[in-house]
Amino acid sequence: MRVSLDNVPLATQSAMLQNILLAFENETFSKELAAHIVGGPGKLESLIAAEKIEASKPTNKQNGKWFVCAPQVLVHCKNRR
Repeated sequence: MRVSLDNVPLATQSAMLQNILLAFENETFSKELAAHIVGGPGKLESLIAAEKIEASKPTNKQNGKWFVCAPQVLVHCKNRR
């Protein structure tokens, strides 16, 4: 479903974005989902290396799950227009 904000005032859009980021404050995404949102695994890796997105892998297992900070991923999401 596509949402249009064309007729929504900029101040309201800003408040909506802030509410979304606050709602995801304590949430994490998988590495695969985070990569999809930001535009690919390479882009995600560069954002993590630049410390713009926090990510952790609490286990050293090869198949261990990554936990990526959801609000930071959303701030860096790819424009899909």
